[in-house]
Amino acid sequence: MTLFFFGDSFTAGVELLDHLHYKDYPDPVSFSDQQSDQLVAWRSNNTRRNESDTVLWQEQKKCTYAQKLADLMQLPHHNMAIGGSSLQSTRYLLTKSLADLKKPVTVFVQPTSPERWMDYYDEKWTDFIPGNYYEGEALSHFKSKITNNTDFSRFSTWLLELQAIFDHCSTSNLVDKFYFINSGVFNYIESNKNNFKDMLPTYELLVRKLKNKTFHFPHTKDLEAKNFLPWGHVKEDNHVQLAIDIHSVLCYNKK
Repeated sequence: MTLFFFGDSFTAGVELLDHLHYKDYPDPVSFSDQQSDQLVAWRSNNTRRNESDTVLWQEQKKCTYAQKLADLMQLPHHNMAIGGSSLQSTRYLLTKSLADLKKPVTVFVQPTSPERWMDYYDEKWTDFIPGNYYEGEALSHFKSKITNNTDFSRFSTWLLELQAIFDHCSTSNLVDKFYFINSGVFNYIESNKNNFKDMLPTYELLVRKLKNKTFHFPHTKDLEAKNFLPWGHVKEDNHVQLAIDIHSVLCYNKK
């Protein structure tokens, strides 16, 4: 059996090796302390590492829960996570990847944030993310999309994409088992679920189906613990514990 992992920068391991490449690298902080004067000043004085560096991405992935879980289970794996992914592009990549397989695999999906979206722009599929820098026609496209959508429409699109991923994995003969990884997105959705309006029953039904298929990063259970790195990802200990938690359930049925 081969393990396949899909998600964004959390599953890709962004920041996990940053402590090797910066002087005066800050200690991990709590969720609320990410906006402390000290960290704000540190971020303003340092440039984020080049995320287009393929060597960097591959090295970071060796520190993730995906690698650690594969090692514990002694199984081959493919970490397909891409930083900045929308849930639409996760579904797109998952669908394409499964179509290329001949033997069933076990799938792990780390859903990404609802405000991101994927469009076919400039002759390629592109993820758009609030907070990123855009200019020219790309900026106009971004502004148009932001202006003509609301929290409700973004949540609805996110929910329908998650439902589609669940349905695809449930029915595909190329998926032996599948699970979801919560990096904090489910916490955010739960706290804003009243924005779903007429989609709330769909959300509640899907949540019940996901309950026994979802594993949670340790930082999602205690936001006051010092888990967070300067740009918002979590320290490697969280990946270690998540891999142990998944392994305990899948191999020893320990909840």
